Amino acid sequence: MTKVMVSCPGSCGELFQGLVGEQEVLLSYGIEKSSRVRSDGASSLARQDQGEKVRRALELLPESNAFSFVQESDLPISKGYSSSTADMVSCLQAAALGQKQPLRAADLTRLCAKIEPTDSVAFEDWTVINPLTGQVVWQTDWQPELYVYILEPVEMVTTLDLVRMKDSPSYPAEESKRLLPLFQEACQEKSLEKIGHLASYSALLNNQRLPKPYLEELLNLVKKYQCLGLNVAHSGTLVGLLLSREQLENLPQLEAELARSASGAYYQTRTLSRIIFEGVQPVREETD
Repeated sequence: MTKVMVSCPGSCGELFQGLVGEQEVLLSYGIEKSSRVRSDGASSLARQDQGEKVRRALELLPESNAFSFVQESDLPISKGYSSSTADMVSCLQAAALGQKQPLRAADLTRLCAKIEPTDSVAFEDWTVINPLTGQVVWQTDWQPELYVYILEPVEMVTTLDLVRMKDSPSYPAEESKRLLPLFQEACQEKSLEKIGHLASYSALLNNQRLPKPYLEELLNLVKKYQCLGLNVAHSGTLVGLLLSREQLENLPQLEAELARSASGAYYQTRTLSRIIFEGVQPVREETD
């Protein structure tokens, strides 16, 4: 019997999210937190709170009922960590590998979109997708060295409870159509500064639809400590402060100010992560 272990990273929200025509698009990025699945002879789903989504996703595969697994994750749910997508992707790929038929990231993403609006964490490269269909819209092989200081509050948001961008009267849909061209320009120029500007711009647009407490104060900190910018979970509660390697030296002073502030009291859990380019991947294979 072949045993497989599969890992899929989560994300700290989206680098940007908006509209292209009437189509919603987003870009997730990988962080050093993940969902991991090990197939073995004993069926035991550790994350019962997301078991229903995983079960429905596995039903989309042939012979999926023969798959048993153990799942673990360090991605909190309902915050914007892409936890649902990472759980489904890792389970789907583990099942597919067990059948000796691994799936491409694009196929996994489309399957997840059949269950709920999805993220692009399955891809190794930065990949812009339609979250409602999983369709790939644009992709870049630029892999810049970036870091994110993740700000996590206690509050949660359920993705399916939110009005979609194109249907929200408070969301500036027309203005958001500028986001993808700005992202493409930043990638073509390999400009970290433009990436930071794009992320902050997208966060401000979305703040009219799903306000983030203390966003203006956090933007002031970004400016004061010369961070690249900030990004948000457009359907969650996370905020990420984006930093280059050189800007990491400013983080202790930034954290000290956050710790004394009302925004720091609200975003109680704060962790630094490298932004990674791994996507879904088998960690280990064993054969009895």
